[in-house]
Amino acid sequence: LDDEESDFENPEYESEEDLQEVQRLISIVQATSKTPDTNAAHIERSKQTTTSITDENAILKARKRRKKLKKLLKAINHLKEKVVAGSTLNEEQLKKVDMESEWIAELESVEHNLM
Repeated sequence: LDDEESDFENPEYESEEDLQEVQRLISIVQATSKTPDTNAAHIERSKQTTTSITDENAILKARKRRKKLKKLLKAINHLKEKVVAGSTLNEEQLKKVDMESEWIAELESVEHNLM
């Protein structure tokens, strides 16, 4: 019983990779944590698609979703460059930029499930 308690008193990570993984997961949670919003569009938007890789069809769907997410994130970077250059974004473009952190988290999830 004493050995079990000592595990919780001084938590240590077995390797640098363990520590980096913990920090990565914490940053994902912090990036996707937002204050609750009662707006129905926000609630619908916050639902993230989860991918469970069980067969070839699921793998294909996950790869397609990954490709689409990368394309969306590339478009967001392009929009950010336009803002830096002095352009103003329309409402649709602003909504796309607002989705960046959610799409990054979803991309990480999809990539993790493809491993």
